[in-house]
Amino acid sequence: MGPDGPGNRRRRGGGVGFLKGSRVLFLLAVNAVILVAGGVTGEPLKGVARAVLPFVAAECAALLLITFLPPLSLWLPSLLPR
Repeated sequence: MGPDGPGNRRRRGGGVGFLKGSRVLFLLAVNAVILVAGGVTGEPLKGVARAVLPFVAAECAALLLITFLPPLSLWLPSLLPR
């Protein structure tokens, strides 16, 4: 078999999923930012966390879409010349 045979499969687009996953994991560190924002603004932490929640949910949804629908992340590399 050629270089793309079963023993040597090339993976395309793996970097996109990795980077998106890293961003979502980085969002888990938002706790420190929520604490600081709550302290600076005087807002309760519950209110600040509620304001950030839609953005965290959007990042998680984007990660799920990229993970389970690979063509979403592979269409741009497919446009590049070989």
